[in-house]
Amino acid sequence: MAIEDFSIYGISASILISLAGTAIALFAVYFTYKQAKISHNQFELELKKIEKPRVVENIQNTINSIEHELNLELKAIDNIDVFWIVQNEQNNYYIGPLVFPLSRLKFFYDNFLSIFQDSDIQRSREISTMIPAISTNLKKRHEIYQNIDQKLQNLLKEIESSHYDKRREMLFASLNSYRLISEKNENGDIELFFYDIVDNNRISKEVIDPILKSMMISTLFKPLKREDFRLGGLGFSTLTKELFENMPELLKNDPVPNSDDILTSIKSLLDTMKILDENMLRDIKRIKDIYREIYSLKESELNPPQGLFV
Repeated sequence: MAIEDFSIYGISASILISLAGTAIALFAVYFTYKQAKISHNQFELELKKIEKPRVVENIQNTINSIEHELNLELKAIDNIDVFWIVQNEQNNYYIGPLVFPLSRLKFFYDNFLSIFQDSDIQRSREISTMIPAISTNLKKRHEIYQNIDQKLQNLLKEIESSHYDKRREMLFASLNSYRLISEKNENGDIELFFYDIVDNNRISKEVIDPILKSMMISTLFKPLKREDFRLGGLGFSTLTKELFENMPELLKNDPVPNSDDILTSIKSLLDTMKILDENMLRDIKRIKDIYREIYSLKESELNPPQGLFV
């Protein structure tokens, strides 16, 4: 009897052989697939190990720095803590939120997108949309800072052009420890000095005027308080602490022209900045959560103690 005639339960041997061959082939395909999948997973694990240090560095050195700065900025916006301080590059006030004139040293993270590699972004569809969104919002935030700075420059011009000398004289007339004195210099020109009765020191007009103008601009937004750390940045602490007490009343009785319109415009810009900051903080939180899952990051890697990345 030929093998073709052999049958089991009515199924011919040739069909059985064909089915067995198919089963073996399917098993081989499945085994190859499983091996390939294991190899791919191993490759992915090794790749993530390589990527992880760079991702952690980006989080700690940039993302967390932005997060920290935006949180401080939101607090300043809520309290309308706009501060004008001359020579702020000398005392590092420029790194704080809403400090003007705008310093060329203040960092706005315009290179945010460039710190990421394609593999960092393509790990998640959400991240691929959020990182460009943060980059765009950071640039918009920078533009708002520049816009506010220009408006404050206009406010400064209004202060200087609207009988500033009169305001200065009224302020010093109310002080106990200082007097205004004028003397001729060697060229015969009249020079104005501020005389410190207690310490018997003279302070030049060139030193005092920027301080007074800084206090006027800042006070138009929010009166400085005696315990306000920003007063110390102005210098001459005894003088500034005496001056600031009379500043709000002076500006109320002798308003700066167009100041209300300028302040309203700036506050509108701050409202826009607040929305940008809140959107970026939301995206940053989500990015860190996604990276935590992808790279099995510890809390100490995501959020090291403050100060390590500021």
